[in-house]
Amino acid sequence: MKLRLLAALLLAAALPAPAATTVGVVNINLVVEAHPSTVENTAELSERTRKFLEERDSRRRGLEAKLKAFEDAAALVQSPVLQEPARKKAAADARALRADFEAAQEEYRRFVALREGELQRRKSELLADVMADIRAKVEALAKERGIDLVVARSDDRVASSVTTVLYVAPSIDLTDALIAAVGGDRAAAEASLDKAKAFLDGEGPAPEGSEAALYEAPAAAPAQAPAAPEGR
Repeated sequence: MKLRLLAALLLAAALPAPAATTVGVVNINLVVEAHPSTVENTAELSERTRKFLEERDSRRRGLEAKLKAFEDAAALVQSPVLQEPARKKAAADARALRADFEAAQEEYRRFVALREGELQRRKSELLADVMADIRAKVEALAKERGIDLVVARSDDRVASSVTTVLYVAPSIDLTDALIAAVGGDRAAAEASLDKAKAFLDGEGPAPEGSEAALYEAPAAAPAQAPAAPEGR
């Protein structure tokens, strides 16, 4: 028994020890923000959003005009100076104007839902393209450095941590190398995330050129359509 145990120990000692897994860490928010395509994507989304808001507000003004026309017609029906034939005609006109307003209101709601859905889908498509490029660069960088596993961590300024990373040694942090690989600018990305954090904390305006900045512009009317009047 002792001889078999000794032989097993000697055999185990002769076997190579399992290689330790080498891990790299990436601040994914910073890399995405630094990616050159993110600047172009933000500009495209901002322009799409600007056009949507312009058309939305134009439609809303038309909707408000229809509502005003109905309310004026409904008020005319109540006029004490109208004779009965004129009152009946005024009531018929008011009903037609109400139906026209309600049809336009439903069309407005469909338009807003459609355009907002298109904007969200386009945003997802652009982000997917950026992430595909980043993943390719991560794979190449990991192979170049002999890294077995790359962990993405979120930036504390804009998101809750999605990893359990408590400490990152500079030697395994691939963020700067990955930003260089995608051709990004770390300083500009840091500044952008700082502005985003200030906005999320309620301590500053939305970052210039962002969708949020356009939506919070004073000239932008609320997206909700005027409500149909009750009891008329």
